[in-house]
Formats: sequence, C-alpha cells, structure tokens
Amino acid sequence: MNAQVEKLISALKIGISDCVVVTGSIIELTDFRDQAIDSLAEASFQVSQVDLYSDDPQPSRTDNDVDVLILWGLEQLSPHDNRSYAIRTYLDKAKYQGLRSIIFCENDSYRAHFMDYDAPFYHFCLRLPVSEV
Repeated sequence: MNAQVEKLISALKIGISDCVVVTGSIIELTDFRDQAIDSLAEASFQVSQVDLYSDDPQPSRTDNDVDVLILWGLEQLSPHDNRSYAIRTYLDKAKYQGLRSIIFCENDSYRAHFMDYDAPFYHFCLRLPVSEV
C-alpha cells in the first residue's frame, strides 16, 4: 500500500488534482489513511481532518497553514443530503484558496456519490482505489 500512498502524495505535490477520492473497504481505508497522514507529515504537509463519523465534524485545524484536508466518512451522508452539497461547496471554495483535499469513501458509497449525475460530487475528483473492486 505504500506505493499507493506515494502515488497520492506525488499527485498532490505536482498538482495533478486538487482533490483525490480514495476508495476501498473500511479496513483498507483506515490503514491507508493512517499511512497517508504519516507520509504527508514526513513530506512537510500540514493536515487537517474532518470526521463525519463524529458528532461535531469540524476541521481538526483551521489555521491558514493547512495544506491538505482529509475528509473521512462521506458514506455517512446520502448523496443528496444538504450536508453533501455544503461539503462540496466548502471543498470548491477551499480549492481556490490553495487547499488540497483527500476524500475517503467506501466502494459502494463511491458509486452513489461520484457516479450519480445528480449528486454534488459527480466526477468531482480523481479516484485512487486502494484495491481493485
């Protein structure tokens, strides 16, 4: 999985995409997220996290020095939930302020959020599958 983490960091560094969605099972995503956070820190990226599983999903850091936002738990929301639209709007605004983002989403939810023409995340960013589905 280290090669995938390196691929992700390279994509962020060279600006291939401002946003990447990482897909896989919850176990794969958890392992990948932990490795990515460690590797991003080693690469001198300042990371903030938003955990949609928590009762109060606020960014873990809100200072201007944050380089990468990690969004965890998108599968907790319906693709057409108002919060999904709000998150998409937030990520769009953040992109123009230089913030890059990584969205972690389980495979089944990926299809619902990113492949539905009417959903706010439809074809929003590059996909990096942790494993082949």
